Amino acid sequence: IFYDLGCGAGKAVFSAALMFPSLKVKGIELLPPLFETCVKLKKRFERLVLEDPHFQKDSFDIELLQGDLREIDFFDGTLFFLNATCFTEEDWSILQKRLSRLSVGTRLIIVTRQIAIKNFKLIDARTYQMSWGPSSVYIYQKLR
Repeated sequence: IFYDLGCGAGKAVFSAALMFPSLKVKGIELLPPLFETCVKLKKRFERLVLEDPHFQKDSFDIELLQGDLREIDFFDGTLFFLNATCFTEEDWSILQKRLSRLSVGTRLIIVTRQIAIKNFKLIDARTYQMSWGPSSVYIYQKLR
């Protein structure tokens, strides 16, 4: 199960669904305008998929949730994407405590911030050009 924590308008959600159609994909967003945009784009995505003979609508499993990452349950996930650029220090600290409870083998892809969570190993770190400029991307895996 892939989660985009703080999914915004859903770019990573829809990209993951297209790249891996059998993957269960979930996006969580707190801010109502972004969440509403994501819901509208999901409807458009589903409509476009129905029109494309290369895809079957039932091959995509996308769920959008509106909620606070400090409270919402995402512990069934095994692969996470977080663009952590806008998290406050307090929110990042709380979120790291919650991420520490994830299952062994879980992978995290984090943009702009590193984690300091016991039992997570840094697998890769690179700089990528984003729409706003170069950003560091870190990939971690929970070992035990």
